[in-house]
Amino acid sequence: MRRNPIWILLTLLLATGGGALAAEAPLEVVTLPVAKPAPPPLRLAEGLLTAPAATLPPAAEGAADQLAALIAWNRGGHLPQQDGFVRGLVEPFRVALDGGMRSAAKRFAVHAGGYLGETAGGELAWGTWIHVAGAQRLRLRLSGLAAPAGTRFWVWGGDGEATAFGLELRDASGTLWTPSVAGAELFVEVVLPAGEEDAFWVADAVAESFLLDEAGLPWRGAPAVPEAGECIRSAICYAVDQGFGAFAEVTYGIAHLRFQRGGATYVCSGALVNDRDVPGYIPYLLTARHCIGTAEEATSLEAWFDVRPPSCGADLPLVFPKTNGATLLVTRSETDTTLLRLTNDPPGPLRAFLGWTTSQVAHGTTLHRVSHPYVGGLYSQSYSRSVLSTTFGACEGAPRPEYLYAVPNYGGTFGGSSGSPLLTQEGRIVGQLRGACGPNPEDGCDYRNADVDGAFAVAFPHLRPYLDPGPPTPCVRGDATACLLGGRFEVKVAWRTDTGTGTGKVMSFGGARAESNESVFWYFFNPENFEMGVKVLDACVPALGNRFWVFVSGLTNQGFTVTVRDSATGAVRTYSNPLGFYPQTVGDTSAFPCP
Repeated sequence: MRRNPIWILLTLLLATGGGALAAEAPLEVVTLPVAKPAPPPLRLAEGLLTAPAATLPPAAEGAADQLAALIAWNRGGHLPQQDGFVRGLVEPFRVALDGGMRSAAKRFAVHAGGYLGETAGGELAWGTWIHVAGAQRLRLRLSGLAAPAGTRFWVWGGDGEATAFGLELRDASGTLWTPSVAGAELFVEVVLPAGEEDAFWVADAVAESFLLDEAGLPWRGAPAVPEAGECIRSAICYAVDQGFGAFAEVTYGIAHLRFQRGGATYVCSGALVNDRDVPGYIPYLLTARHCIGTAEEATSLEAWFDVRPPSCGADLPLVFPKTNGATLLVTRSETDTTLLRLTNDPPGPLRAFLGWTTSQVAHGTTLHRVSHPYVGGLYSQSYSRSVLSTTFGACEGAPRPEYLYAVPNYGGTFGGSSGSPLLTQEGRIVGQLRGACGPNPEDGCDYRNADVDGAFAVAFPHLRPYLDPGPPTPCVRGDATACLLGGRFEVKVAWRTDTGTGTGKVMSFGGARAESNESVFWYFFNPENFEMGVKVLDACVPALGNRFWVFVSGLTNQGFTVTVRDSATGAVRTYSNPLGFYPQTVGDTSAFPCP
């Protein structure tokens, strides 16, 4: 995190009552560059298809069993809150592109349930249009996606506002979920880079999301806060009067999370979190493991920021700043903790990275929370306050010290609040929400319950390599360690099979180490069998974003994790391939900030 914040609200190091030093980082609000707009799509389907290429009936007719399961899940008090499910297309579109289609593309021809076209620059493009009657929000699934690097995607709904994205949203199995669009219409377009003509995917399903009432039923009219959520308090209206001095800054770092798991869609909350003494800013996001606990769920993530009205009493905006996709860095079941790194920088211009502390929280301490409860479709940033209790009876599966118990006395948390940060007066994270414990845990307005948060201090040893990497140390070459770009970047590899784990070793060819200044080859079992390669490039010029880039590619379906450490700053990045999946090439063009 760069050291030129607008506000710095905490010191970096404070002593605990016992005399030991507690690790801490400040809450910072930084000014980020506003992303340049992507080139517009051709809008092939919108201009050439006279009707949707695929249609689905309303969910009440075509997915009644899934609706019943959604309602049962939410009524049963299960977390995270489910707001939708996946519906398969009756006839999936199997899109296979090659050079033989070039002439057809010049004529804008029908192909695989959509239209094939050619851009002014000679790029091959395909687009389609899907309609789901009565839908409130949609995503499209592209399965088995194989496409060249640089392939561009757009998705838009009935409002016409297109969102651009790329292969960074593809998971290890080759599945890509598009960003979501509001309404019953979804248009998608794919453009291959010039000179590339071979690609394949199957558009086979949509994820349909709903606004829910207090009973877990989809709204049929205009949503409103139901009686069950009557204690919910808009942060922009109420937090300033409740002694939470950092609330205005904190709101710039709270995100409403939407993601896929299996055949359903879910909502949670999360927060951008600061690091200590690492130059630049890194888009780390803290949430709960029960929200996101796998790499596939992280890849499907949509993080919405600034989900609040412009002023107290005003309506919510129709469009919010968003990021899509994330990398799973840490997930811990014992404290229900997950740390992610967003695939893209969070949208500017102002964004907050919340502070944190490992200091012990004393009994009776007033704590604060900003979250996105999902009651009656409400996911505006909401404020709640509680008091830390060391005497409230612990619930099954949430023992102390792994969990903190705080009794609420203002506002409330509901489904959708899961993963939101528990904060001190100064905006320091001490935990993230697991759920409620007490006689009536489904009702966030019942103050006989306690909010239960995974303890940040207990999870911290696992978060430390990212949030507090410590003083930098030089890279030292070894049989399992490579040192790239003049020794600045240390690279290590760990592998996993069905029967064991081990450490990758640097290959040798003809007695020469297979390591250059920029790249290195690795083997796992046989010194003569290449398994994977890693490259780090110096792109420290404004035209390339002033970042060091990391590329990872493999020729194995064994699990592996690549750890790259910047020996000048201590910053760490990890890249993983799940066991049993063929790896997709990673091109992280924002991996490390330049000096």
